[in-house]
Amino acid sequence: MKIFDEKRPLGIKIVFNYDGDVMFRPIAELFKTEKGLIFFDIFWPEASLNPIHHIDGEITGEGPWKIDYDDKKFTIFVLEENDPLLEEYNNWIGYTKHMKYPADYGKRRFEQELKRIAGYKKG
Repeated sequence: MKIFDEKRPLGIKIVFNYDGDVMFRPIAELFKTEKGLIFFDIFWPEASLNPIHHIDGEITGEGPWKIDYDDKKFTIFVLEENDPLLEEYNNWIGYTKHMKYPADYGKRRFEQELKRIAGYKKG
């Protein structure tokens, strides 16, 4: 199955090559770009730091999916029933039911992020 066709909740594992640190987090939104993907952290509308992440690179695998980018390795995987990240994801879903944002807010923010990235690369 292709990653952008996946309907089940997804998580991401990030390995920082320079020190070996590992981070896991659930994914709220996932969008395809020309050279990779953009993903949103859960609770992104209320985040004070940058909750939207752009990853360039070839996506390999059929699930889990892998991307090598810069000094990091990313693995995107389906959140299974016993995964602790699933509870965080479910809290996010509960939160979204009470959000005061339009239904297409994530897609509009994605489009803004694409424009920001394009401007960053040009400048």
